[in-house]
Amino acid sequence: MKLMARPSHSIFIASVIVAGIVTTITMSSKSSPPQPQPHPKDGFVTWDIPPGARIEEIATIWAAATSGDPEILQSKAYDAELIGSLGIDATSLEGYLKPGVHRTPRGATANDVIAELVKSQQRTLDERTDLITASGLTPHEVLTLASMLEKESSELRPALAAAWRQRLRINLRLESHGALAFVQQGKIDRSFDSPFNTFIHHGLPPHPIGNPTAETIDAVLHAVESAETVVLRGRQPSPEEIEALRAVPVDPPPASLARDTHYWVSNEMRHDVVRSSIEHKGGIYMGVGTDQCYLLAGWMRPDMMVLMDFDQAVIHLHNIYRLIFLAAETPERFSELWSFAGRKDLYGLIKAANPTPAKRRQLHLILEEARPKVAWRFKRMRDIYQPLGVPTFLDSPEQYAHLRALFTGDRVFAIRGDLTGKKAMRNLGKVFGENGRTVGLVYLSNAEQYFGYTENFRTNIRSLPLDANSTLFRTRPAGKDYVYILQPLENFRRWLEEPHIRGVAYVAPKKSLNVKKRPLVMIDGDPPPPPTSKRKSSEGKKAPAAKTATRP
Repeated sequence: MKLMARPSHSIFIASVIVAGIVTTITMSSKSSPPQPQPHPKDGFVTWDIPPGARIEEIATIWAAATSGDPEILQSKAYDAELIGSLGIDATSLEGYLKPGVHRTPRGATANDVIAELVKSQQRTLDERTDLITASGLTPHEVLTLASMLEKESSELRPALAAAWRQRLRINLRLESHGALAFVQQGKIDRSFDSPFNTFIHHGLPPHPIGNPTAETIDAVLHAVESAETVVLRGRQPSPEEIEALRAVPVDPPPASLARDTHYWVSNEMRHDVVRSSIEHKGGIYMGVGTDQCYLLAGWMRPDMMVLMDFDQAVIHLHNIYRLIFLAAETPERFSELWSFAGRKDLYGLIKAANPTPAKRRQLHLILEEARPKVAWRFKRMRDIYQPLGVPTFLDSPEQYAHLRALFTGDRVFAIRGDLTGKKAMRNLGKVFGENGRTVGLVYLSNAEQYFGYTENFRTNIRSLPLDANSTLFRTRPAGKDYVYILQPLENFRRWLEEPHIRGVAYVAPKKSLNVKKRPLVMIDGDPPPPPTSKRKSSEGKKAPAAKTATRP
């Protein structure tokens, strides 16, 4: 097979989480090469090229084995005449040199060595001609994908290869640290303008970033896409971003809870009225409450989730959710672990994850009260949504796989935060802004009815990085039911600039809400002018000024 490379062009892909798998990128391609073996007596030199080695690394290993000049071999790998004579249409031989153990005759020229390495790699591709043709990729694209895959943990490569091929097909960025590290040294700068910056360009880099093995080439060619292959659209958070999010300072616990109650489950029954407005929205999901966060995220398909509540017991419950999502591969198993029949296995998960007896007792007490309510809530959700033909994470493998991938990919953060506090929410906004992320949906439930729009609350909303797609979702009780209210976050910010907008009663007054006629309300107009009368809204008077309560 003649090896043909496409001309350099701006196609790229992104680091992803696949079916619950997060990529672990090997950042250093400058690791010390293995030492060559001593010169044998039979006239040959044995030397070993490690998987994924770059041209300059190969030249260094060859020079050490033969006492030659590494610059000679390296220059030959960029010699246009030699490259053309080997039947390769490329500007360099990066990717076309076969890794592994080689026995080279003593005294062989650099041209001879290069030719043998290329022929060995070409044989690898020739043996896979049918697979390459079936993949829809060129040999050059296969080598490029495989070279990027070499920078990932070996156990993740099969699933990651499937996701990367899927991302190529639907034109999503790869956001690969390995590709960017090819042209950068030290700390990675995602804003660096380079055709190898897969954080800002789509498709594949212009050429391979190292020389892949046959095993890694096979991982690319045997990659199989399926409904369980989850491609998270936002880039995988870096270790530094994850550390910063985990270090976000929490707000102090409240002096008391609303109605002195832990809200283990939601009592809002018709979130499906907003489904079409948030479906596949992407971005960051930030919400209060418990089960409804997962319901909304299953439709929204966010890049990351922030589960924020001022009740520490609710945060502990989210941590139990985390254990179950990680352990349960299917929505059926997820529901089973919450059931009475699965409680023994659930306690086993808690024991395995929490070796400290005091911590286990704390979670056991929460489960004793919360588990029956959660199991009932899930049954109620199925009873409502299945007859309506509305899929949820409880019965949709695709939705469930997406949520599970968020957990396995370190993209879910449960944080004790007060909507009117001074720490958690604004620091979350700071970290997300510094990492170029935007909030897709902020879900407040009906928490606003428990506090007025203090300066802290206004500052917290202003701190969130937004785009035109960012939406606020709140509910307002109306009799025995709720009205569901959507408002562009940028629009809500304009309302908050007006001092006379002192609480939710000014944004969505109860007298204007009718759950039977309008269960879903869209607010996108300008705020009303200040009232001419000094009389205040009676509802606004009752709103406490400094206490946040999450009422799911």
